[in-house]
Amino acid sequence: MPEPSPSRPPIGSLAIIAIVVAVGAGAFAYTAGWLSPTRLTPTKIVESLAPPGGPSLGYRRN
Repeated sequence: MPEPSPSRPPIGSLAIIAIVVAVGAGAFAYTAGWLSPTRLTPTKIVESLAPPGGPSLGYRRN
C-alpha cells in the first residue's frame, strides 16, 4: 500500500484565495468609481468636446 503524502499547511491556498477576492473587490470598487473621485462622467465628456467659445450662435442645445 502506498504511503500517504504528507499534508501541507493550507496557508498557501488561503493566501491565493484571499488575493483573488481582494483583486475582485478592488476591481469592483474601481469600476463603481469609489477609488477615483475625479471619474469620467457623460457631462465631462460632452464639455470636453464642446468648442472653447461655447456653442455657435444659433445653435440650439437641448
